[in-house]
Amino acid sequence: MSQKIIIDGRMVGPVGHGIAHYTRSLASVLQKRGPELGLEPWVLVSSEAPANAFGSVPTVKSGASFLSPSEAWILPRELRGAGAQMYHSPSFASLGFHGVPWVQTIHDLIHLTHGSLAQRVYYQLLLSRSAARARRILTVSEVSKGEISRWLEPLADGALSDRIDVVYNPVRTPRVLSRDQMLQSLPEWARPALAAKPFVLTISNPKSHKNLGVLAASFLEARASDLVW
Repeated sequence: MSQKIIIDGRMVGPVGHGIAHYTRSLASVLQKRGPELGLEPWVLVSSEAPANAFGSVPTVKSGASFLSPSEAWILPRELRGAGAQMYHSPSFASLGFHGVPWVQTIHDLIHLTHGSLAQRVYYQLLLSRSAARARRILTVSEVSKGEISRWLEPLADGALSDRIDVVYNPVRTPRVLSRDQMLQSLPEWARPALAAKPFVLTISNPKSHKNLGVLAASFLEARASDLVW
């Protein structure tokens, strides 16, 4: 018999972002591979989630919005009511009490160094305790695994690194564009500036921890060298 695992998808709304895409992809893949893994995935959704946000993956409507104080007592009740046997938080959203075994995804610890005061307090008071007691912790790189292990070691019962799994971020590339195809996909006003010069495409936001300044400096250094483009 498959184990019913409920994934927290309350952060998925009308506007897309990285964690939302990760959560939707996770639910879709678990639905396809669920039988062989012995898992039956369901998704906890908010009232703002688009009707088809998770396709044919079954959902449970939550009465608690993402990261609201009320989720501390509403989510455990909803998990029990839905018959959850496992809970997965694919973001830093954390509970003091779950009522069922849980898995925690921590992509990185950026909010501890670059986050707001509220985010740093949340990590130290809630996320750290939730993650230290989780069945498994998922993260996206060996660097993050080391940082998380050192951060949580004082709170963990036993060797924490044995419970941290690295699952690298996938990149979906349905087709590879040539330089000309890439230029044609850009607005007309942007084409002349790029057509005669080498360029680097980066998909990011300008937050300081993205290190876009390092990328720009490296690109300028490469252009000034004899590097063949």
